[in-house]
Amino acid sequence: MRSVSSFIEGKLKLKVNTEKSKVCLSREAKFLGYGIEIDGTLTISGISIKRFKDKIHRLTQRNRGRSIAQHRLFES
Repeated sequence: MRSVSSFIEGKLKLKVNTEKSKVCLSREAKFLGYGIEIDGTLTISGISIKRFKDKIHRLTQRNRGRSIAQHRLFES
């Protein structure tokens, strides 16, 4: 990690955040909710899928306690 950091900071003049940075295989790293497979394809991380499903479930709850007829009364 030290040699990679020194190259990035020295040659490219970029700052490296050592708390967030790591050197690993591409399939082990997650970046912005995505992962890169061995063949180069992008995959969505499991945590992102779970967070998405939880949000959809929360927005579309089926237990609002009103029938369709009651719902139409409130729309008019």
